[in-house]
Amino acid sequence: MRDDPTVAIAAERLGKCYEIFDRPADRLKQMLLRRSLGRPFWALQDVSFTVRKGEALGVVGHNGAGKSTLLQILAGALKPTTGEALLRGRVASLLELGSGFLPDFTGRENVFVNGTALGLSTREVEQRLDEIRDFAEIGEFFDQPVKTYSSGMFVRLAFAVQACLSPDILIVDEALAVGDIFFQQKCHAHMAGLLDKGVAILLVTHDVQAVRKYCSSVILLENGRVTHQGEVETGLRLYGNSRPTLAKGLEASAAVSDETRTASASHSASVDEAGDMDFWPPDEAFLPLDAAQSIVAEEESVRIDRVALCTPAGSPCRMFEQGQYAHFFIEVTTLRDVEQLAIGLTINTKDNLPLYCTNSLLTRSGIPATLGRDVRLRLCWKMRLPVACGDYTFSVGIGEHPSWIAEQLEYISAETLIASGKPLFSLLKAGSFVVCKPSHGLQIPFIGLVDIETDISFRTSQSQ
Repeated sequence: MRDDPTVAIAAERLGKCYEIFDRPADRLKQMLLRRSLGRPFWALQDVSFTVRKGEALGVVGHNGAGKSTLLQILAGALKPTTGEALLRGRVASLLELGSGFLPDFTGRENVFVNGTALGLSTREVEQRLDEIRDFAEIGEFFDQPVKTYSSGMFVRLAFAVQACLSPDILIVDEALAVGDIFFQQKCHAHMAGLLDKGVAILLVTHDVQAVRKYCSSVILLENGRVTHQGEVETGLRLYGNSRPTLAKGLEASAAVSDETRTASASHSASVDEAGDMDFWPPDEAFLPLDAAQSIVAEEESVRIDRVALCTPAGSPCRMFEQGQYAHFFIEVTTLRDVEQLAIGLTINTKDNLPLYCTNSLLTRSGIPATLGRDVRLRLCWKMRLPVACGDYTFSVGIGEHPSWIAEQLEYISAETLIASGKPLFSLLKAGSFVVCKPSHGLQIPFIGLVDIETDISFRTSQSQ
């Protein structure tokens, strides 16, 4: 790979070993006695990969997996214990944003300092100065000392400097989450533009959607070792299924939960209807699903048998007044042993805008963590419709998560939750309905797409 001009980053058997001591005094004793009193700890071991020009490689893993160690080696901040890394071209590192800024220098002056450190001439920096200033969006503060900046202004300028100085390689560590949503959108657009220009990107992030969007391959690190290298979706699924490191207090509760799940698995095959469901529509209430689009992500896993849309009284209905309740009835059959099922419901506007999407896992519906084969599961989804008048479609999807996921929802990130899911079956545009104005009361309860619950307080006083 060293002779391949298309390769921008080549890492071969990278490793980083630290010597750790049980007591601080042992470090001093080792220096005096000249014999080893510590033990080796491999923060990174036997990591190899290549990134070609115009490609992005994602690196994912839980805290302590070795991601930061890998980035520091590639950025030149750490020397590897074993192996070597070849980086061909100008490298911009978005690790510790602004770490090279001089607080008494202005933003403009710091741009020149950082540009010089990247190997650019003063003229080359001047040619990019306006682009950096416009990208950072800090206005007149560009010519003020950076010690007067807010934290948001500081990271905006730091990102702009590194991203706009024409790097050949961009190393990113969670830097796309800087600033507000508008600046983040600008950062994402700029990343896409860099890829189009042939820049090689190494992206370390917990944002699985960013990995899906930019990366052609992914590396999963666990305890300093590569446990997956290659296809993105497979890597993200393994990342989601790998349990994050828990505090000691949580480890005990997780063990108890495992025992509970094991006990419940023994009777999961007898589960039939929802525990507190007191009504199920007659056969004629269910919708014809011939026109719906079925997407089978895994054969012989689950199937959606029937879907109905009714009023709270149980009558089939396709027209609801604003603010009324709709009841979605969904019947599912398992075709194999499954772990935690998440049954999702998505509502789209007529222009295909996702108005609402959630699933039974997030709403803590209590579906058992494991279900056996040939289990019939019936779900009643009760939903109020405080939405704009118009036509809507709804879709149903089923995914599978690890059996422990429901017990750990409070302790994991949204990214981990999303990555842990595995799609099984989807029924797109299973049905449609219409929302109209209320027949009684205020005819225009709100203007917009959805009626958000609001509480307004006020106070009056006599003006002086």
